Amino acid sequence: MTNRRHGLQTVVYVDGYDLSADSNNFEPADTYDDIEVSGYQQRKEHIPGQGEGRIAYRGWFNRNANKSHQVLSARNGTNVNIAASWGNAVGDPGIAGSAALMTSYQETAPVAGAVAVSAEFIPDDDAVDWIQTLLPKSALAAAGAAKNDGAGSNAGMRAYAHIFEILGGTPAISIEHSVSGTADWASLIAFTAGTVVAGRSGASTGTVRQFVRATVANGSATAFIGYKRL
Repeated sequence: MTNRRHGLQTVVYVDGYDLSADSNNFEPADTYDDIEVSGYQQRKEHIPGQGEGRIAYRGWFNRNANKSHQVLSARNGTNVNIAASWGNAVGDPGIAGSAALMTSYQETAPVAGAVAVSAEFIPDDDAVDWIQTLLPKSALAAAGAAKNDGAGSNAGMRAYAHIFEILGGTPAISIEHSVSGTADWASLIAFTAGTVVAGRSGASTGTVRQFVRATVANGSATAFIGYKRL
């Protein structure tokens, strides 16, 4: 079975809104300034300078509520929570950024084609986070299945949640971790609870045990969660 992915499998989320059906191109990139530090009588030598993550989004104009035009045009010049995944299953790879500054929104209306939209984002860190999916977009009403990452780690985690719909109560979504995956679950990252569509982010430091899972208290929601071990 190939590990390559078709672009058709891509999902795109902005602040808890699913823009996948309106999207047709998604380009995250990490770039670093190239600093030359060459001296006399030697080959050129380079070191990395300041880094920056950028995300380029392309899609189709959709004027309906909570679709591409309404969601993106209202957020230009503000910070958003953005995530994408190449697939919609546990463990699928993707990217995410919190407090990502949306720096542009543009519409293109060719005489012989469909109206298109584009947007650019700069995440708040020096690079985008290359994440893996913990909870594919689905209903979360109790603790999810354990995900085995093969080993624990010692440098913390960053995580991202998109809450698309509140199904009941005031859901408090979190990530827990465990040594065995069957018992002794402990809280790792708790996302801000709420009753509205939203994108959330959180982080932990120190030990992250081998097994992780998504869970919720005080309600239920349709959500996506992705994370990166640091």
